Amino acid sequence: MEKKDKIHDILADIPLFAGADMEFISSAIPQDADIRSFSSGEELDPSGNLVVILEGTARVFSSDEDRSVMLRDLSKGDIFGVAELFGGSCGDIAISRVEAKNKCRALFIPREKMSYLLENDKKIMYNYLDFLCCRIRFLNKRIACFTAGSAERRLAIYLDSLSEGMKTENSSVKVTPMSSMGALALTLDIGRASLYRAIDTLTEDGFIIKDGKSFILSDREKMLKFYNK
Repeated sequence: MEKKDKIHDILADIPLFAGADMEFISSAIPQDADIRSFSSGEELDPSGNLVVILEGTARVFSSDEDRSVMLRDLSKGDIFGVAELFGGSCGDIAISRVEAKNKCRALFIPREKMSYLLENDKKIMYNYLDFLCCRIRFLNKRIACFTAGSAERRLAIYLDSLSEGMKTENSSVKVTPMSSMGALALTLDIGRASLYRAIDTLTEDGFIIKDGKSFILSDREKMLKFYNK
């Protein structure tokens, strides 16, 4: 079992618990906390829990079984299950599906425990609201990728969404899609040929530089403005 002090060291570094009373959190999350291990490919089902990745990595997919799209990767300290935690009145349709990318371990914090934490530490409550707002912005950008029109604009919006919250130097930032070109084309709902043409166009227009599996965005704001046609 993960040592208690190590669990709380991880929690202290998570934005959700930033600035909160760690002694209070330590007393609320006991020594026998619900920690589960998963092998590669196993599904991590939150089922009314907030889940914190303690070791290893996991991958988030859309819940559509007919057209599953990879959304993001989770690593040590990342959390999921936040949106479903108090969404009982919204129905039981899964928002996403999470699978272990490799061997990983995760801490499951039940709804009742999170309610207690939120009700007794306002910092956690405000962090929780901030997290949800950030996820809404993230999902709105992802939706924009599907409704943006041209392949060039979809790619520009997608690459910009990857740089959300990243510090930049001279308006330049390096981003790495978490999927292959084929999976990225599926994510953007365009053909692979259209994706490669879009990459060539953004490169020729001077907004991106292909660097292995990564892209260097020379100026995000100008890129979005240019393709907002």
